[in-house]
Amino acid sequence: IEACTHPSKTNSSNYQRLEWIGDAVLCLAAREWCYKYFPSFTVKNLVTIETILICNETLSRVALSSGLHRHILHCDSTLPGRLESYTFEIEDECQGIWATDPPKVLADVVEALIGVAHIDGGLAQGQRAAKNAISSMIGAVKDHFANSDQKEEQIMTIVHPLQAATELCPVKVRSLTMNDHKRKFSSQVWFGDGWDYCSDDVCYGYVGRITYFGLSICEAA
Repeated sequence: IEACTHPSKTNSSNYQRLEWIGDAVLCLAAREWCYKYFPSFTVKNLVTIETILICNETLSRVALSSGLHRHILHCDSTLPGRLESYTFEIEDECQGIWATDPPKVLADVVEALIGVAHIDGGLAQGQRAAKNAISSMIGAVKDHFANSDQKEEQIMTIVHPLQAATELCPVKVRSLTMNDHKRKFSSQVWFGDGWDYCSDDVCYGYVGRITYFGLSICEAA
């Protein structure tokens, strides 16, 4: 129960301590797998793979697919609506998990449960729980590199968008619907094969907007 109890429910017995240790257990499991599976990768690229495995988007998808969101104890009036919105985002398969904005509580609960496995079962049990939690993403990473001889050049085709943007420059990245973009901005958007404005004819999906010191440097759908 403690591992599924949000801080809004109680200040004393909530998931924060378990999530704290679960985060460390998960990082160790992800790093060990990356180290062994990619023996020739530099540390920079190992960190990139690790980020993909343990980011909030990955862990939140795990929580949603396993039904953990139904068992979270909380007193946050905004959480049901945010969970519902995230569920709709996940069901919209064409946009992928990187374009979603999951409530952080989902990832926190996954890490808290990994923390429980470590505390109650020891190091080995904690590592098994962590690797099981990210097994689907591990499979996706394996598939991505299956026919590439594990070339490091393939990293940029799988890297988390926020991480890629951060490496370019100190930027801010946000995702918004095309309707919101059309209402708030008058700039053109890159649609993969050309530039165009978000219009009534082109209004489905999401736009990624990258700004540098408030100046828009790239907008893509």
